[in-house]
Amino acid sequence: NFSFNCRDCNLFYSRRVGRAPRGSPPLDTGEFVWRPGESTILGAGKLTGRVGSFSIGSLVAMTDEESAQIALGSSRREEVIEPATFYSVSPAKREFADQSSVGFILTTTHRDIVDAIGFLPSSAVIGGSDFDWRLGSRWQVSGSWAGSRIAGSMTAIDRLQRSSVHYFQRPDADHVDLDPMATSLNGHTGNIAFGKIAGERTRGNISIGYQSPGFEPNDLGFVQRTDWIPQNSWLQIKWEKPRKYVRTVRINFNQWAAFNFGGDVLNNGLNFNAHWTFQNQWSSGFGINANFRTLDDRKTRGGPGVYNNPGWSSWQYWSSNDRKVVAFTWNSSFGKNPSGYWRFVNLEPGVTIRPISAFSASLGIALNRNTEDAQWVRNLEVDGRTRYVFGHFHQTTASMTTRINYTVTPNLSLQVYAQPFVSAGVYTGYKELVRPRAERHPDRYAPFAYQGNADFNVLSF
Repeated sequence: NFSFNCRDCNLFYSRRVGRAPRGSPPLDTGEFVWRPGESTILGAGKLTGRVGSFSIGSLVAMTDEESAQIALGSSRREEVIEPATFYSVSPAKREFADQSSVGFILTTTHRDIVDAIGFLPSSAVIGGSDFDWRLGSRWQVSGSWAGSRIAGSMTAIDRLQRSSVHYFQRPDADHVDLDPMATSLNGHTGNIAFGKIAGERTRGNISIGYQSPGFEPNDLGFVQRTDWIPQNSWLQIKWEKPRKYVRTVRINFNQWAAFNFGGDVLNNGLNFNAHWTFQNQWSSGFGINANFRTLDDRKTRGGPGVYNNPGWSSWQYWSSNDRKVVAFTWNSSFGKNPSGYWRFVNLEPGVTIRPISAFSASLGIALNRNTEDAQWVRNLEVDGRTRYVFGHFHQTTASMTTRINYTVTPNLSLQVYAQPFVSAGVYTGYKELVRPRAERHPDRYAPFAYQGNADFNVLSF
């Protein structure tokens, strides 16, 4: 088992092995380029077993150096776009009789760097430990800690610090420093949770975690952002004894918040949701969210953080008995800011036909409309300073999802999936960010004569 209890991240993401090359060779006038779509895996091996009371494992893999082929008339040249890379993952875990467990993991990445791809780190090491402690049959304490160290050239580490995972260059982030001379990046992550995991009537959980600004698992793992301290709590009340009309009822109360290491509130909300399963096997449910004003420190893509407007939203679903020949589903959601600065509506009806147990076909339609008064467009350098351009944005998306499953024999089945969609977005009322932390939404922006056109229309089959 190569899993690890890393909150909002993954220390081992198998698709990193054999990933698409990331280099982009410069081209002279008239040149054409062919580049491979993935890195060649030269070899890989996996070993699992037991040492004393511990289950252990090890996975190693080696990928080849990849080059782009560049042509100009009859002449040819090559340029390296991905280095030869060695990966390893080594977990160990001990399980106890009461279902408690403790585990450890070590991952390494080593690249054979050449000048053309000097923007990539040369090595990465992550080590950590996680635990799950059962307090009797109903209660649980779990948590983890892991640290990362990335090494590479000044170019590689500067690129990491400026990436969307970290954004160390943010002008209002006093708690992080962009160091263009650095040749390593260090960080760590951790979390702890306490919960009730069994019981006839109630369950719940409260948790808190963090990812330091310099934590970086993306060489062999996955994380979307760092500089993040999330907290959640959840309480569920359930009735699972069938009654005259209802088989089960569950209601949930949720609370969440998140901060960065500078103390800015990035997430803050409440939710109530309820679910019913009826005696005829139909089910239904809904949820209501309250989202309070927060700061989005990623909205300007490396610029200052901007206040988000508060609002509310709701989602609903309904489904008929899926054991019948024809079954229907309905999913929908909508929400808005009280002052109208954002709103959305999403509708998703669906139907499934199952004339025989070996065959099923389903069709789903999704319609979405989204309006945002201040959607980021781009950052422009004008008169020696950065202008953060936004626009009033309206988007409409429609899609149709089709699935067909047919089991011919126990060893042969046919599956067909298709999802054509069209999406159109229109920008009006371009503006620039002037006071990102102003209390009132209109005071955060001023009109801007943007000369470009950010509208789009995407059709895909």
